[in-house]
Amino acid sequence: MTGAGGASAARWDPEVLARLVEGAQIGDALAMDELLGILAPYVGRICGPVALQDGADAAQEALIAVFRNLRQLKTPAALLGWVRAIAVREAVKFAKQRQRRNTVPVEWRTSPSRGMCNSPPTSPTRWRGSRLSTGSC
Repeated sequence: MTGAGGASAARWDPEVLARLVEGAQIGDALAMDELLGILAPYVGRICGPVALQDGADAAQEALIAVFRNLRQLKTPAALLGWVRAIAVREAVKFAKQRQRRNTVPVEWRTSPSRGMCNSPPTSPTRWRGSRLSTGSC
């Protein structure tokens, strides 16, 4: 292969990845930078569909976890599977957090304003903002 496609394919070569992992594990900044350039789009493609609008945040957290724990990776050939597991875990975590925060759609969340009584309105007397207010309370 030649051109940009050849360079891209070489980046996914298991031997190249193994050398980069080994370099990053001993603190080689250039290896870490190259590895980040390879893994960032990969992690983004995993986190985006799972975490939706929080996909970028999940990807960032996954990459932080990858680089913090890179020295624990015993087999450099297992890099992509290991990274995928971390990315999926982070994306699911963000999706669950979003689900817990948004159990009720925002438009349904109307809290009664102070001074309103619990009884149903008897007769509308005036409009207050976008709410109908009654003089019964």
